[in-house]
Amino acid sequence: GGTDSWLSALMTFGFVALLGIFQGIQGYLYSALRLQRWHLVSFPALWVLMEWMRIWFLSGFPWLFAGYGFIDTPLKHFAPLTGVMGISFAAVFLGNLLLEFIQRRGLLRIAPAVAMVLVFSVAQFLQKIPWTYPDLKDPLKVALVQGNIAQELKWAPEQRQNIINTYTSLTTQLWGKADLVVWPEAAFPVFYSDALPLISALDAQAKQAGTAFVSGVPFWEPGAKEREVIYHNSIFSAGQGSGIYHKQALVPFGEYVPLEGLIRGLVPFFDLPLSSFTAGTADQ
Repeated sequence: GGTDSWLSALMTFGFVALLGIFQGIQGYLYSALRLQRWHLVSFPALWVLMEWMRIWFLSGFPWLFAGYGFIDTPLKHFAPLTGVMGISFAAVFLGNLLLEFIQRRGLLRIAPAVAMVLVFSVAQFLQKIPWTYPDLKDPLKVALVQGNIAQELKWAPEQRQNIINTYTSLTTQLWGKADLVVWPEAAFPVFYSDALPLISALDAQAKQAGTAFVSGVPFWEPGAKEREVIYHNSIFSAGQGSGIYHKQALVPFGEYVPLEGLIRGLVPFFDLPLSSFTAGTADQ
């Protein structure tokens, strides 16, 4: 974000260390509460609790959860019921069972071995539930448009028309072929109010083709105070859809700056473009 390399490295280390605190809390609680006796369940439960806490801390860092590493294994069949947290629990639980199997000898190995087989058997059974299958009889055709705009060009005023032309040209061939056309987050390099003429044209094209259109766009609205302006990171739907939604879970530093009054302006990273968004309300 334009910050000196040495300071960038220090900030990255600090960020990683901050997220590492959660695993430190897990280890502390596991020891302080003397949960070793029930370690087969208590350790994965604490693991998932820390992952869940990361979802909410500073509005969330839901990255690199254990469950994501098992999406190409039979454990993926837990996802429709439990989401990634359930896969994380199953993965850590299996790790505990494997450790039990390695540490035990003779007939004592039977119990953890049977338990591991049981977990995979349940996962395979869940695969057979009909509502986890894709609907192949009446599929929804979705087209994802990616303009691949370089970040250093994204908000340059002289690049606006080129960016818009890129997305519209990629989309022209999709009208009528897809049920839903999706542009990325903040695909429009201008605010929603400034993009209304183009949005109206896209709305007409999508309706004529019988297609729904969804895109991300920056949005502003007047605040409660005099001369106050509130900015949102939003998505809207047009064509066969309608409505607008203001993002609620904002990414720290990228979309808003925690403790903004204290650190805004200290380094260029804290002044990234469009890093002053306000979260949308919960009743949208």
